[in-house]
Amino acid sequence: MIKSLSKTIFIFIFFIEKLINAFFKRSITIYLSELIQKISNEKMIIENKKVYFFVPNSLIKWRIKTLYTKEPETIEWINKFSNKKKKYFGISELILACIQYTIH
Repeated sequence: MIKSLSKTIFIFIFFIEKLINAFFKRSITIYLSELIQKISNEKMIIENKKVYFFVPNSLIKWRIKTLYTKEPETIEWINKFSNKKKKYFGISELILACIQYTIH
């Protein structure tokens, strides 16, 4: 149901894009993709802190939800680093996305 609704909305946006492009020679899809990226975040509480992940698709959303069960060694390894400074680590190879994990 959701997939078919999403496809219908996509077709509608595609039609509107073609109309705007024909009359104004401008594209709205660039702006729409930027807006979608802004709202494509998933919040997770890690050690009583809010951490936001960019979620471009359902696979990444699943990986984020299963981060602690599928990547316990990685989380343990990251937590071994010094807590004196705020640090950011990209662990994209391990969870199929570019994620910044903040350790305080």
